[in-house]
Amino acid sequence: LSKGVAVVTPALFLLHDLVVRRRPRPVLLGLSALLTFAIFAVTVSVGRQVDMVMPPLGGSRVATLATMGPVVARYLLNAVAPFWLNVAHAVTVRTPSDPTGWLAWLLPLACVAWSARRFRQGDRWPLFASAFFAVALAPTSQVLVPLQNVMADRYLLVAVLGPWFLIVREARRLSPRARAAGVACVCAVFAVLTATRASLFSEDIPLWSDAALRAPKHPLPPFQLGVAFQENGRLPEAERAFREALRRADASRTWPMAERLARSATNALGTVVLGSGRIDEAVALY
Repeated sequence: LSKGVAVVTPALFLLHDLVVRRRPRPVLLGLSALLTFAIFAVTVSVGRQVDMVMPPLGGSRVATLATMGPVVARYLLNAVAPFWLNVAHAVTVRTPSDPTGWLAWLLPLACVAWSARRFRQGDRWPLFASAFFAVALAPTSQVLVPLQNVMADRYLLVAVLGPWFLIVREARRLSPRARAAGVACVCAVFAVLTATRASLFSEDIPLWSDAALRAPKHPLPPFQLGVAFQENGRLPEAERAFREALRRADASRTWPMAERLARSATNALGTVVLGSGRIDEAVALY
């Protein structure tokens, strides 16, 4: 119950029943659906009150689909090779006429086409993995419910199991020695990546400094970095961070929360400027 993406659990139960050719259990599916969708309704209701639920990206569902093309492709890459994780991702809101957004859909669609081809050859598991990934991402696809955070690493919490199920299954074709070497290599690489990411979360300043570098257009990381500097009494650095947040917010007006973040950054900058004794400038900012 700690993550909203778990609302897909009943659908994953049904999907698994279908792929193993087992008769679904109506009582189990009914009770799980009742529980998860009740919590989903509460989450959406509260989300609307705290502005977690936003209008469609670009003003329409078609624009949302165009925008989400690159996002879904990045999710797929991050699920397999998590080298581009970040606490905040900058997403460009695209129009229906922007070809870049639609071209990005070619990667996930190619995976679906390959899975369908394998299905016609008698192997249903690749299609199961693709469906698992798609169903698990559906609540955060922005198409069903537009959210404040367009893209977040945590949205892969369940979906990541789909591609890795397929990778592990395909690895069974290798020799035992090759499988052992592959497992050791993957575990070693992921252990290093995990330790590196975990160390960033130990303190706010390293975390948001890293995020600001990885997402050079997103206004949220420099704003949070400014807050961290301010809390540590490093006012000159906080001022620079807040000004950078304002610059990015002005250049990112298509981001749903840009205007609100700009107001917060302006108020925070005024407080920092006031703390430096520049009263007239602080009054102007306020």
